[in-house]
Amino acid sequence: HDIIAEYARLATDGEGTITARVAATGRLLGAQVNRVATAGTPVLVVTVPDLGRTPFGAEEEAASPGRAALLTRLTAAFNTAMRLEIINDGRMIGLVDAFDLFGAMVKFPGNYGLTNATQPACLATAALPDCTTATLATNSDGATANVVTYLWADKLHFGVTGHRYLGLVAVSRA
Repeated sequence: HDIIAEYARLATDGEGTITARVAATGRLLGAQVNRVATAGTPVLVVTVPDLGRTPFGAEEEAASPGRAALLTRLTAAFNTAMRLEIINDGRMIGLVDAFDLFGAMVKFPGNYGLTNATQPACLATAALPDCTTATLATNSDGATANVVTYLWADKLHFGVTGHRYLGLVAVSRA
C-alpha cells in the first residue's frame, strides 16, 4: 500500500521523487526487521509482488502506457532497498521472494494449476473480504470465475492458490 500511495502522487511529484520515497520506506522496513531480529525473535519477511503484473497494473497500463513498467520499477526499488538493509544471513531472518514467485505464476500459470493470472476472480463491486461465491466475475466464455484457478482475488490481492504457494515457500524458509 505504501507503493500504491506513492504511485498516486506521480502527477505532482514525478517518478524520481516517488521512487526515492519508496526506497526510503523499504529501508525503514528493513531496519525495523533488523531491530526485531536482533532482539532475539526470528523474522520471516516477504518481498512485495510485482505490482506491474497485477490486475491493477494492467488496468493502469491500459489507461496510460508505461504505467505497468513504472509500477514494476517502484516495486523493485522498495524490495531492493529493504533487501539491502536486512541482515540476510539465513539465521535470524528468512526471506520469501514473492516478487519472483508471483512473476513466475503470472508468466507460467499452468505450472501452478492456474487458468487465469491476469484478471480478478471477484467482481469489482465486492471488495474483500466481502467476495463470496455469489460475487465472482464471469469469464469471457460466460463461465463463473474459479477462485482456485484464478491467481488474483481482486486487483491487488492474490487468491487462495497464490496464498497456498506463498505459504509453502514461507514454511520452507522457516
